[in-house]
Order: sequence, then structure tokens, then C-alpha cells
Amino acid sequence: MKILSEVFERMQVLISTHLTELMDKLEPALLQVGKWIKSFGDEIQSKLEKLAISMDKVQKMFDQIMAKLKGAGSGESDMFKQTFGLFDASGSGHITVKDLQDIADLYSVTALQGSKPAHLIAKYDRDHDNQLSREEFELFTRDESIPGIMAIALRTYARRLAEIGGNVKAAKLRSEVAKQICKYFQLVCVKNKTKVAWVSDRLGNGSLPMAFTADVMAQMALNQDDPNLLTTADPGGIVVGKMYQLHPHYTLQAVNLLSNTTFWLSEGFLSDDQSRVIKTVTQWLVWAQGNATNSSSLSEEDTTSPLSFIGSAVLEAMPRTAEVLAEENMILALRERQVARVKQQAALYSSRTSQVLLHNLLGGTSVSDRVRGGSSSAGGTSAADR
Repeated sequence: MKILSEVFERMQVLISTHLTELMDKLEPALLQVGKWIKSFGDEIQSKLEKLAISMDKVQKMFDQIMAKLKGAGSGESDMFKQTFGLFDASGSGHITVKDLQDIADLYSVTALQGSKPAHLIAKYDRDHDNQLSREEFELFTRDESIPGIMAIALRTYARRLAEIGGNVKAAKLRSEVAKQICKYFQLVCVKNKTKVAWVSDRLGNGSLPMAFTADVMAQMALNQDDPNLLTTADPGGIVVGKMYQLHPHYTLQAVNLLSNTTFWLSEGFLSDDQSRVIKTVTQWLVWAQGNATNSSSLSEEDTTSPLSFIGSAVLEAMPRTAEVLAEENMILALRERQVARVKQQAALYSSRTSQVLLHNLLGGTSVSDRVRGGSSSAGGTSAADR
């Protein structure tokens, strides 16, 4: 042990010496990089300003094209059709004062802030039902106090859709793709229900890994409180409802996988979030079952609803029950992990030599403990992302 201690001391001196030499060699390069950043700062800023000017020009061209379409007969009709869903932020089929207030926030439309929405609704609400129909909406878009309102909304929508497409193309991990799919749903859930049906069918027909479907469900539930949604509707409820309508058995299997604590933790989600997600997804299923019962809308592929034999009182209690069970299962799973971790640590550092190495090289704390401590303090970075 004396010889080992001497070896450790010599190694520490050598490591310290080499690290000092490395920093001495890196210092000139780092200083040069700092000089480049300072010298190139103005040039980079100039390039960014030119880019911003170019973007402004493109946006103005876009507005001009939209203005021409506005007076182009069939083009105008198509533009109204495409835009109505954007302004119907709640997905009710009509545009209310609340919808216009939401649009002012979601699309940063200053012309619709304050008392303007209520004034415009009152001005063009011909049947006095406190909302705008599609015909009344056409009159609304021609109001001179909100010039180019359709172009502004469509431009924001197109930009967000392009961003999602680029992110999906660049995504490497399943969790990254799932996040972008959820953002896509946020955009199209109100505007284009046909596309929602297409993607919901792919998520539930078994052509994609069930783990991916479960990840999308989880991400939609986690996005419930996202302040940056481009809709006030519930994308998760719409999508899971459509999935349950088309493929109820597969949808329930995906939810069952989502309830598995091992799967949840392996996907990199925070342990504290599982019970909330399970409660939300279960509530979506209950709503979907209610819709299926009222409309008999199940597909021919799954004519028997798995939840159709459950009474209404039990269905109402299911979300809270699922949440409690998820909490209890997660507590047990984390306890088992902790016990297994303690046993692993004890086995790993059981010999006197390993204990000396742990004390002298790592200060008494293993690398795995440091990594776990850092990830938990950082908010639980996913294992996949790490």
C-alpha cells in the first residue's frame, strides 16, 4: 500500500504538470480566437442586418402576392378558406372575440389588441350571435383598419411549418422527432383535420414503432401548458381521439406502454412527470370513448371499443385512478433502482484497492454519482439526449 500511495502521488504530479503545459499551449490560440471575435463582431453584425433587410423584402413580396390573390376570384376564395382555420383558434367553426384576442397574442398582431376584437365582431356580426361565420369573416378581412391581416397570419403559419420541417429533417433521436410531430399537430389540428387523420392513422396502425407512438402521446401531454401554441384547441385530445376512433386497441396498448415505469425512465422523461401525463392521456381516452358512444364512430378495423363495457362512473374515475397508480409504481421503481445502485456500488468498491483508488483519484465520490447528481440538478436531461 505504501508503494501504491507513492505511485499515486507521482501520477498526480505528472497529470498536474501535463495539464499546466496543455493550458499554456492552448492560451495563445484562445487569445487569438478572442481577438477574431472582437474584430469580426461588426462584420458579423452587418451581415445579420443585411439578412434581416432581405427577410423584410421577402415578407413584403409575400404580402404583395397575397394582396393580388385577394382580388383574383378563385384565389381569393381559396385564401379565405385557408385562413379561416387559423383565426378559428378554438376550433369551434366560428370566430369569437376570444379567438381574435388569442390570434393577437399567438401571431403578434398588434392591430387586434385591446378592444379591437370586440369592435370588429360587433361590426361584422350580421346575425347577432356574437361570432363570425365564414361569410362574415370575409367581410372582416376587408376591414381597412387591419390591412393584410390574412397575409400576416399565413406568413406566420408558413414560417412555423417550415421550421418544423427543417427540425424533423435534422432530428436524429426518436424523442426529437416526437417533439416536432407534436408541434406539427399544434399547427394543423384546427386548420386541416384531414392531415390530422392521416398522421393519427400512421401512429395507430402499427406501421411505426409503438415506442414512438407512446413518445408522441407523452410529448403532447407535456405540451399542455406550452404558452407558444398556435392554437387554443387541445391538439393532444384531438389526436388521441382520432387514434382511438381508428385503432382503439393499438392506442390502449401504447398508453399501457407509456404507463410502464421502465419504459418511461429509459426514454429519458422525468420521473415526476409520468403520473401527470398518464392522467392527461387517460382523460383523452375517456373523452374519445364518450364521443365513440355518442356517434358510433369506431372504424371497421376495430368495431368493438375496449372501453365500451365500462360504466360511466368508472370512466370518470379512471384519469385520477391512473394518476395514483402511476405515482405508486414510480415510487416503487425508484426505490428498486436505488437498492440496485447501492448493491452495485458495494460490489464495485468491495476490495481495499478499489476503495483506495476511489478515495485518492475521485475524492470519495464515484463518477456515476457525479453524473446522476449533475443531471438531476439540471432538470433531468434525457438519457437519449445525453
